[in-house]
Amino acid sequence: MKTKLWLALFILLLPALFADVYKINNITVDYLNTKPQLVINLVSRFEKDIFEFQKKIGKYPDLPIRIIIAANEKDYLHYAQTKGKIIEFSQAFYSNNAIYLRNPANLQNFSKVNQILLHEYIHHFVHYYFENAPLWFHEGMAVYFSDDMSFDREFNFMRHHFGGTNLTLKQMQYQYPQNRGQWQAFYSKSGLAVKYLATKEKTKFISFWNNAKPASNFLDVFTKSFHFTPAGFSQTFQKYSKTHLIYGLLIAFSSLIWLVLPFILLLGWFRKYLRGKKMQKEWEAEEDEFLGEDDEGI
Repeated sequence: MKTKLWLALFILLLPALFADVYKINNITVDYLNTKPQLVINLVSRFEKDIFEFQKKIGKYPDLPIRIIIAANEKDYLHYAQTKGKIIEFSQAFYSNNAIYLRNPANLQNFSKVNQILLHEYIHHFVHYYFENAPLWFHEGMAVYFSDDMSFDREFNFMRHHFGGTNLTLKQMQYQYPQNRGQWQAFYSKSGLAVKYLATKEKTKFISFWNNAKPASNFLDVFTKSFHFTPAGFSQTFQKYSKTHLIYGLLIAFSSLIWLVLPFILLLGWFRKYLRGKKMQKEWEAEEDEFLGEDDEGI
């Protein structure tokens, strides 16, 4: 078993042995078939993103991270084959203190690449402090603090909730859904859960991270800081989710009303205009008829 693990690790790291290397502070990048200036620009922005994230959390660990940029799609899938299905459809993944990134050379939106890098770095950050953090917390931290709570994520969450495929946080502790169609809802709910903790339990969330030390026990620190267990939070958040969904639907309905209101007003004006033109023609016809009767009498 150990031999297989070492072999898998060797296969993952083999391309890096022949790659170009760029290093600055705690960030090391191994890359092939990527322009050096692109790497420099990505790392420069990445450093700033890391600092901003750490400032929000209030933790500044001396935490090295390695980025391995795949030379091409084949290499990336080669890295990903040792992981789960979800990895194959991602742009990057985190494993063994390294971020494996699809080659961004042909991408136009580099800000999205940096968002992806920050997402994976947050996994690294959480793993540094909690070796046994549940998956929903990992993904929730990564989604929420990389500013990836998009409308699409919210919509997916609502769709799966009303479709009866909504999982509880307790069911989201250790593995992703088997059904690929539920992955986005998984990310969405995880992000909303961490958003709830960071905003509605803000003081306790700050305390949680103040109490965190490298390799802490997640259950102990969570319970001590929030005064409820992750299982208890799962029940609380499940109830909150329903309220959030109703609120979201009201907002969406209100937005829809404001969106279609100009068309309704325009339609009303147009119908009024047509009715006015019709009445004008009727009056003119009646007037012509009246004048015609007068002429006959003369």
